[in-house]
Amino acid sequence: MAASDFTAEQILAALEEAVRPDYVSCRYDRGVAWANLNARQIMNRTALDKTPEQNLATVEKALREWLADGPDYDCQDYVSGCEDGQRTIRDILDGDVGEVLDALESASSRTSRLYLAARA
Repeated sequence: MAASDFTAEQILAALEEAVRPDYVSCRYDRGVAWANLNARQIMNRTALDKTPEQNLATVEKALREWLADGPDYDCQDYVSGCEDGQRTIRDILDGDVGEVLDALESASSRTSRLYLAARA
């Protein structure tokens, strides 16, 4: 599958999954969490009430402006986490096949597990 084969809806779903809050245990994780939090805030501030293609265009513009600023600097471990978190977001926006599929697989696994537990 080529990057251009992903729909706007798939890219948005991958972004939403990639920036979900996660367990934080060290400065590196706090850096990743910082990147994810900022991306979630940008996505929440962006009106997503149009078609998936229009929503992606709006979100992508806002996220790329933020990504251009680079990470917040504190210490090297924190910065490395920030950079990795931002790299994941950038890769999804760029349609990186591995990143998009990983995020969608993670979302699918999580929701399937929750659904099955609810049905039990």
